[in-house]
Amino acid sequence: MYTDDNGIVRFESLDNIAPLQVGLNAAMESISEAFDRNVRIWPVADANERNQLAIERPERPLYVHREDTGDVERNLGSSWEVFPDVAIDADQVVSGQLDWDRLPVRVFGTGPMTLPSQGNTVMAEVVTFPSGFFTEEPTISTASGINDPQNAFTSYAYLSKDSVEIHWVRTTSAATHQVALTAVQTL
Repeated sequence: MYTDDNGIVRFESLDNIAPLQVGLNAAMESISEAFDRNVRIWPVADANERNQLAIERPERPLYVHREDTGDVERNLGSSWEVFPDVAIDADQVVSGQLDWDRLPVRVFGTGPMTLPSQGNTVMAEVVTFPSGFFTEEPTISTASGINDPQNAFTSYAYLSKDSVEIHWVRTTSAATHQVALTAVQTL
């Protein structure tokens, strides 16, 4: 296992969960690509480097963290908007509120939902997203935490911008952990 540049856990062929790793990697790839295209706050030295980046990455939105001023800024096309109450520390931790209406991505996660205690028991739960959070159907990723992952399966149905129904089953009665959901919409 390893973590990609966006902090998403990925599985290697050496991990002992094949063929499940192929499905998990496919789901995580779409989330990682969404972050890579749309969510990154690019560190730049100054206004000149910021403006050069805007030429190289004309797609919007573009967010930068200026090292000379410490400001987090968003490119509006003809000008830059400063987020005055947002700071990024030396460990690249963002503090303050960017306001989700102005972000290029919306991420919702939930868990833990407990796996059934008996084998071959199908469980389902409707997860309702916060009102107005998604403007269209998000991309969904589900995962189960279990000591024998080849015996647990998760899926979803009835996806809308307002909710999704998560299904999970395990084929054994081995020790289990939890089921989690990640929903991502790029704007």
